[in-house]
Amino acid sequence: MSPSEVARLRQERVKEATDLFEKQPGYAKAELEFLQRGAALNERVDFQVKVVGSPERMEHALAWLDLWAETHLDLVSDMELQKAFQTLVWNNLQYNWQQFTGRMYDEFPPQVYPGPGDRFKERANYWITEGYKRVVEAAPHPAPAQSVPTSRVFGEPQPELLKNQEYVNRKKAAAALGITTRTLDRWTADRKLIPRGAGSRKTFRVKDLLRLISQKKEGQERQE
Repeated sequence: MSPSEVARLRQERVKEATDLFEKQPGYAKAELEFLQRGAALNERVDFQVKVVGSPERMEHALAWLDLWAETHLDLVSDMELQKAFQTLVWNNLQYNWQQFTGRMYDEFPPQVYPGPGDRFKERANYWITEGYKRVVEAAPHPAPAQSVPTSRVFGEPQPELLKNQEYVNRKKAAAALGITTRTLDRWTADRKLIPRGAGSRKTFRVKDLLRLISQKKEGQERQE
């Protein structure tokens, strides 16, 4: 198969994946968040980011890859959407790799530049794995033989996890609030919490977390 035929087939797969995503109810919201947060990301660009091939430009390109995947991940709910998500993640990898290297992807693929290339492939594989997790979470589970209606109960907040720290990672922030990381992601999307950074480098300000813990405690006291 000639390079032009490979490129044509790739474009067709990307178009099919994009068409499928555009049919999802949350697509417009995901795109809006991507564009707004992308504009904020570009505001922090300095001279080194503009230097093709520089470490700063690589981190900036990876941040864009993470941002697209993070803002569109919640659209994944079944295997068809997961396959589309996987196609679009790799398409974003190719685009951002070209932005980093200043060269066409097919002429200079990640495997010929092992260090940075491995970083890009690791991020793509991370998000693809997260997509599969969404499929598993969305899959119907057999009802228990005898079920009793129960209310949703979160764990108790653990503010002691935040002592002597200014920022904490996603997992610790969720544990401190007494919620799941999935709920934390939803709060972030709803702007209830505003993180610093994106993807695996996302962190949360301890002051913001303590404020939410305090609000939750006050609400429980009023109910009592």
